[in-house]
Amino acid sequence: MINGRYIIQKKIGEGRSKVFSIIDTEFPEREVAAKFLPYNSSFEEKQFFRDEYFTLQSLDHPNIIKPFELGSVLIKDEEDDEIEIGSPFIILEYFNSVELLNYNKLNDEKQLYSIIKQICSVLFYLHQSNYIYYDLKAENILILEKENVPVIKLIDFGFAAKVFENENFAIRGTPNYLAPEIIKNESHDHRVDLYALGVLLYKIVYNKFPHESSDELEIYKAHLEDEVEFGDCIYSKRIIKVIEKLLKKSPLERYSNALEVLADLDIKIDFEIAKDFIPAKVFSGRKDVINIINTYINDNNSNEVFTITGFDGAGKSALLNYIYEKYQDSIFIENPGTKTGLESIKFILKKILFNEILYKDKADHIQYVLDAINKNSSEFIQSAKTVFNTLSDEFKLIILFDNYNLYDSYTIEILTSLIRIFQVKGIKVLLTESSDYDQSSLNITNIYEIQLNPFTEHHLNEFLNLSYIPSFPRDELQKYITLYSDLLPGNIKQFIKDLILMNVLQYSNSKSSFDCTEETILALQSSHEEIYRIRLSNLDSMELKLAQIISSFNISVEQTVLSALVDVGSDKLKNLLQELEKKNIISTLNHSYAPEINSFSFKKYVYSTINNKTRFHLVIANSIKRLFPDFNSVELARQFELAGEYEKAVEIINKEIVKAEVENTYGYKRTLLENSLKLPISEKTRERLYIELAKTTYKLSDYRSAIQVIYNLQIDKLTGSDLNEILFIKGSSLIELGETLEGEKILLQLKDKVSDNRLLQYIYVNLAFAEFDQNNISESEHYCDLVIKDTTANNEASGRIFNLLSIIEIQSKNNPEKALEFANLALRKYESSQLKSRMAGMLVNIGNYYDILGNQTKAQENWDEALKINSNIGNLEQESAIYINYGVYYSNLGNHELSISNFLKAINILNLIGIKIQLVSAYYNIGIAYLQICDYQKSYEFLIKAEDLFNKIGSNEDKIRILISIGRLWYILGDFEQLYKTHDKIEQLSKSISINSDQDYFYFNYLKFLLELNPANKIRRNNDFEFFFEQSINGKETDYTLEMLTIYCDYLLKTEQLDKLLNLFESKTFNELSKENIILMAYKYYFLGKISLVKTIDQEKSPINYFEDAYNILLDQSISELTWKVLYEITLIYYERGNFFKLKKPRLYSYELLNMIGENISNNNLRLTYFNHFERKKTLEKLLLIGNKTQVNEYQQSEH
Repeated sequence: MINGRYIIQKKIGEGRSKVFSIIDTEFPEREVAAKFLPYNSSFEEKQFFRDEYFTLQSLDHPNIIKPFELGSVLIKDEEDDEIEIGSPFIILEYFNSVELLNYNKLNDEKQLYSIIKQICSVLFYLHQSNYIYYDLKAENILILEKENVPVIKLIDFGFAAKVFENENFAIRGTPNYLAPEIIKNESHDHRVDLYALGVLLYKIVYNKFPHESSDELEIYKAHLEDEVEFGDCIYSKRIIKVIEKLLKKSPLERYSNALEVLADLDIKIDFEIAKDFIPAKVFSGRKDVINIINTYINDNNSNEVFTITGFDGAGKSALLNYIYEKYQDSIFIENPGTKTGLESIKFILKKILFNEILYKDKADHIQYVLDAINKNSSEFIQSAKTVFNTLSDEFKLIILFDNYNLYDSYTIEILTSLIRIFQVKGIKVLLTESSDYDQSSLNITNIYEIQLNPFTEHHLNEFLNLSYIPSFPRDELQKYITLYSDLLPGNIKQFIKDLILMNVLQYSNSKSSFDCTEETILALQSSHEEIYRIRLSNLDSMELKLAQIISSFNISVEQTVLSALVDVGSDKLKNLLQELEKKNIISTLNHSYAPEINSFSFKKYVYSTINNKTRFHLVIANSIKRLFPDFNSVELARQFELAGEYEKAVEIINKEIVKAEVENTYGYKRTLLENSLKLPISEKTRERLYIELAKTTYKLSDYRSAIQVIYNLQIDKLTGSDLNEILFIKGSSLIELGETLEGEKILLQLKDKVSDNRLLQYIYVNLAFAEFDQNNISESEHYCDLVIKDTTANNEASGRIFNLLSIIEIQSKNNPEKALEFANLALRKYESSQLKSRMAGMLVNIGNYYDILGNQTKAQENWDEALKINSNIGNLEQESAIYINYGVYYSNLGNHELSISNFLKAINILNLIGIKIQLVSAYYNIGIAYLQICDYQKSYEFLIKAEDLFNKIGSNEDKIRILISIGRLWYILGDFEQLYKTHDKIEQLSKSISINSDQDYFYFNYLKFLLELNPANKIRRNNDFEFFFEQSINGKETDYTLEMLTIYCDYLLKTEQLDKLLNLFESKTFNELSKENIILMAYKYYFLGKISLVKTIDQEKSPINYFEDAYNILLDQSISELTWKVLYEITLIYYERGNFFKLKKPRLYSYELLNMIGENISNNNLRLTYFNHFERKKTLEKLLLIGNKTQVNEYQQSEH
C-alpha cells in the first residue's frame, strides 16, 4: 500500500515511468492506475511530470486519459519493492487495454476507420484548444474493444504544450514521428501532429516506418530529404491518399486540420464527435484577483483566510487549480461530495498530512496520527492538531479547500478549529464557496472575501483567444455568448455545449460555423429554463429517472446506490451516465465517480420535473434504509423529511446526535438538534430534543442560549434526573451570566433534593464560585470543604475546588505560598484524570505564583510545560494566556523586544479566537511595551485599540486604567492639552465608582500630578505631589512604579532637592527595584551625573564618569529617551571643555537618535508634538549649534 491509501495490484506498463493498476481505498468504486516516476529523476523530468498532470487536468475529452491526483510516495509496504520512497506519481483512470499496434483487428478497415475517427477527434479538440500534442505515436494510444467497437485513449502528455506558451523550438517528440519543421528548429503549428498521424497510419498499413534506421541522425535526414515510398497494401487507396497528404514535407501541403482527414475518408462529423469539441479549460479574466492572492500568499504577517465566492460557473475551482499549479507548496482539497462526518475529516487530513513538505518535517508525528486513525475520532483529530501545533512559525504551506460550504456541519466544525491553528501557524488558507448555498466560513475569524463576477467584454475576449485557435470563428461565438449567456466562465462552456446540442455551432465541411433558425433564436432569447427543457427532451425515460434521482439529493451519491435506486446493473448505469454527460445533464465524473448535475440552477429545474415528490422521496428513503445501512444519516433523514415522515427523520438523525456526543463535537450536535426542532414533531419528541439542546448549549458555554432553550421547556412536567439536570443547567447558567442570586437560589434548592452524588459535587463547585464572586469567602470555603471531604469526588470537581482555593489565597489573603500549595493539589487531580486542558491552565497559574514569589526559573519551567501541553491539545486560549504572561515577565525584566514578541503571538491568536477580554489585555500590555522602547506610533495604535475594546466590554475601572496609560503617552510626547482631556475623562468616570483602595486613589490622581510637570513651565515644590509619589512608590508595586520613580527623581532634581534625591537612591525600595531592573541603575547614574554637575558627591568620580556608567548600561538595552539624554550630557561636558574631537560621536548619536525616534512616528500630529516638546526642541537646537561649531573648529584646525 502507498501512503496508507493505494493498494498496488499489478504492473501494466513500463518505460521511463512505471504504471500499475491500483485500488484507491478512499474510492474503491472507481478503477484507477498509478504512474510512478523514478525517485532519482532530474529536476527537469519531475517538472515535466508535474506539467503533464496539469495539462491533463485542463483537457476533457473521452479519448484522453483522465487524471485524478498528483502526489509523492511517502510511505509504502515492504512488498511494493518496485516503487521508491520519494517517487512522484499521478493517479489516472484505469483503461484495461493494449497498445494500438497490438490490437488484432487493425487489418479490418472498418475498425481502422473507427480508430482514425477517434484519433482525429482528439487531435481536432487539442488543436482547436491551442494545444500541440507533440508525441502522437502507437505506444501512446491504448485500445480496448466494447461491444465489437474499438475505443482508444491517448496517454503521456509530457510533451504537450499550449501554442502561445511554447516559443522554444527545440526538438520534442519521438524521432520516427518528427515533422521536418521540428527537426529544422523552425516555427511550427499543430500540423506537426498531423505529420505524426501520417507516420502512425503508414506504420499500421505497411508495418514499418516511412524512414527506418538505427541511426537517429539518419532518420532526421530522411524526414527532411527522402520521399516516402508507397507500395501495395490491403487497404483502400482512399487511406493511402490521406497518408500521402499527411506526410508532405511542407506543412502548407498537409491538411489544415484533423476534420479534413475525416472528410477525405468520408467519415461523417456527427454529434457523437462534435459533442466533445468544448474547448479545454483555460484560466483567464482574473488577473486582479490573482494579484491580490499573490500578495496575500507572500505576506508572512497575514493570517487572513481568503474565501472566493461566486455562483455556479464563476470559475472558483479554476482559480484554486491555478494557485495549485503555480505554488508547489500548496495542497488542493477537492470536496468529493460522497464523504461526510468523520470520513470526510479523515480524507481531508490524510490529504494534508501526506504532502511531501509537511511529511518530511513531521514524519514521526504523522505516523502517530496514522496509528490513531482507526481509534476514536477525538484521539485521531487531536493527534492531527498536535502535528499542526508543533510546526515552526517559518513553515510554509498553502491549503486550498474547494466547495467549502458543501461540506456537512460536522466537517465544518472540525475544519473551523483546524483553520484557527493554520492561521496561528502562518499556513495560508484559501477556500471557495458557492453563492447558491449558505456560507460556512462565517465562524472563521479574519476572513477576506473575494467575489467572482461575470466576465466583462474584455475578459470574454481574452477567454476566447485562449480557448480557440485563430481559425475558429471567435467573433461570432462571442456575439452569441454576449447576447444569450450569463457570462460566467463555467456556464459559458455549458452554453457552448448547448449550442452544439442545438446544432447552432456546427462542425461540417471540415470547419466550424454557426447556423441558427428563428425557433432556436427564440429559445436562446427565452429563460434558461427553455434550454433546460430542450436538454431534458433528449433523454429517454430511464435517463430522465436517473437525472431526477441525482437531483433529489443534497450530497453526491455513489454509483452503487444509484444503481439500486434505478434498478439497473453497474454496466448499464455507466452507459446511462455516459449518455447524461454527452447530453449536457451531468458534469464529467470527478475522482469520486459520483455524478452531479452540471449546475445548481439546472439541478433545481430537473428536480422541479418530478411528479409527486413526497412519494418519490419516500421510495428513495425506504430503499436506502433497507439496502444501505451505512448511508449518510443526515441525507437519509432529509429524504424522510421531504417524504413527510418527520418522526422517522428525527429517529435517524438521533443516531448522528448520539455519535456527536461521543465525539465531543457539540457544535455539530447543536446544529442537528436545532434543525430537528424545526420539524412538525410530537410534543414528546420535542421535549427530548430540547433537553439535549439545553445540555449541549451549556457544554458549549453558551449560557444565554441554554436559558432560552429551558424557557421553551415545560419544566413542571419534567421528573427525575431530567428535571434535576435542567435545574442545574439553569442555576449554573444564571450564575455565569451574572444573575448570581437567582442562580444560587435554584442550586441551593436543588442540592437538598439530588441523590446523584456526581451532580451534587458540581452543585457545590458552582456554589463555591458563586460565593467567591460575591466576596463571601467563608461561604465559598465551606462549599470547597464539602467537596474536599467527599472521598468519592471526581478529579475534575476536586481540581476546580483546589484551583478556587488557590485564587482565594492570592486574591483575598495575599498568600502566594499557600496559593501555590493549592494550585499544585489541583494540578495533581487534573493529572490523575489526564485533563490536559485543565492541566495546562493550572501550570500557567503555578508559573504566575512562582513569578510573584520571585522564582523566575520555576515560573518559566511551568509556563514552558503549559505551552508544551497546549501544543499537543491546541487550546489556543490558554496558549495566548501563556504568551501574555511571558510578555509581562520579560517586560518586568526590561527585555522589551522579547516582551513584544510574546504579546504579538498572543494578539495573533486572540484575534482569531475572538476572546476580547484577553485581547484587550494584550493590546494594553504591548502598548506599554512599545512605550518603553520609544515606538510611540505603535504604542499609540495599540493603546487606542485597547481603549476602543474597553469601551465596549470593560468596566469603568478598566477604562480608567487604559486612560492612565494613554495619559502617560501624552506626557512623554509633551502634549499637555491631550493629557488634560484624558484626565478630564478619568474625572468623569470616577464619579460612577467609589474610591475604596490606595490603588483607586493612585488611579485618579496620577495624571493630575503629571499635569504639574509641564517642562515649558517652571517646576515648583508641591507637598501634595511629593506625598502622592512617596506613598505610591513605597506602597504596593504596580505597573507604574518604575516610571514614577524616574519622574519623581526628575522632579526632585528640578526643584533642587538634591539631598532628598540622594537619600532616595539609598532607600530599600530603590535598591530592591534596581536589582530587578537594570534600567533603573542607568537612571540612577544619570541623575548622579546631573547632581555632580552642581555638587560634589564623590571626590574620585566626575560627572562624565556617572554619565558614561549610565551609557555603558544602556548600550545593551533597548533604545529609550534616557539614551539620548545621557549622550547629550556627555556632549555638553566635552563642549564646555572645548574637546571637539571627543564630543563628535556622542553629539552625532544623540542627534540621530532623537530624530530617529521622532521620524518613526507616522502620525503627523504625534510627530510634531514630539519635536515641539520643550526639552527636545531645546536639545536639538543646542546639538545643531555644537555641530556647527565643531565644523568651524575642524576647518580652523585644517588651516593650521
